[in-house]
Amino acid sequence: MNGFKNRIRLLFYILALQNDYIRAKDLALKAGVRERTIKSDMKDLAEYASQSGAQLVSAKGTGYKLLVKDEKQFDYIRNQLHMYYSAMGINQNEVKNRCNAIIRRILTEESYMTIEDVAEELFLTKSAIR
Repeated sequence: MNGFKNRIRLLFYILALQNDYIRAKDLALKAGVRERTIKSDMKDLAEYASQSGAQLVSAKGTGYKLLVKDEKQFDYIRNQLHMYYSAMGINQNEVKNRCNAIIRRILTEESYMTIEDVAEELFLTKSAIR
């Protein structure tokens, strides 16, 4: 999932929280960007969704929605993004979940991992890992 802009991850997260279609205008409002930006990000968002166990579906006049293809992969990415984007209002459960995710990731790796690798994969900063 490397190489994707934070905005693409944010758009994916916003869509992952939706149960129904969301219009580009409303998506732009939630992401704090212009509607045109949303429309130009759709190709990258579709690719990110595909790599995250989902398919980006669009319906003219209705908006966009994520269709989950791989529940396990999708839930993992959504949970990581939730920890990342909820960092502003972190509670004790979030801290515990974040620590568990870091430990789980390090323990399951078969080879050498850098702090940068863990931080990028879990959408955290290096200082959060430390």
